Amino acid sequence: MNKFTETEHGKKFGSPMKAIKEFCSSCIGGQRMIVKCESKDCALFAYRTGKNPFSMRKRTEEQKATASERFKKMWADKKKPVEKVKRVRKEK
Repeated sequence: MNKFTETEHGKKFGSPMKAIKEFCSSCIGGQRMIVKCESKDCALFAYRTGKNPFSMRKRTEEQKATASERFKKMWADKKKPVEKVKRVRKEK
């Protein structure tokens, strides 16, 4: 069993980052405004929002170009007007 899967209160977390985010939320009184945390000397301060700020993905120029083309295509598809489909009701 993963130590982040279950807690003593029965709550389940999918990842360590979610567990850290929940810990930080409870530390500041259950508030969801974790970004306003003032405990900068806390070991978990950098991880308080639920994301690892130190994981930088290194991409090659080819990977960047491929991703750019994929996003351009995605935005082009979103801007196309959607055709409305007429619904035909079946008569009983």
